[in-house]
Amino acid sequence: MSKRGSRKGNRTSGKKKRTVKKTGVKKAISPKKRIEGLRSVVKGYSYEDKVFKHFKRSGWQLEDKRKTYAGIGEIDLILRRDRGGLLFVETVYAMVECKNKAQVILRDFRSFVRKYRKFRSKWGPNTVGFFVYSGSLSTEVRDYYRNELDEELREEIKLKKVA
Repeated sequence: MSKRGSRKGNRTSGKKKRTVKKTGVKKAISPKKRIEGLRSVVKGYSYEDKVFKHFKRSGWQLEDKRKTYAGIGEIDLILRRDRGGLLFVETVYAMVECKNKAQVILRDFRSFVRKYRKFRSKWGPNTVGFFVYSGSLSTEVRDYYRNELDEELREEIKLKKVA
């Protein structure tokens, strides 16, 4: 057998292998943290399903869920509802953000508003946004919604508690 080896997987050039140092390597996640993370994901998915059932009772249909869009980010639920009469039917699309936590902070809500602006520019003018939460809203979120949020966005974005 030659120095280079006869098997495809064992070919070497006769030189010593160089070891490349990796930088920015993440630490291994402990099994306990991994289980906590999985529980959190399952809890979030379960809440999203509960929220969808709530909207379904109001005539909304599921367009998409848990989808990541380029330039927008992850959207929990996209719903649609046709409204109008026999001759003219208008389809309205809703972006739904679900927050299943004890208290929603201003950073969560501002992130939703940024996503909603991008969603509206992509999906058109017939859109609404629902920020759905299970716990409570911080005072900062309430003040921002009432006093600082653009009036047009306030007309389109609704805060909804689904416990």
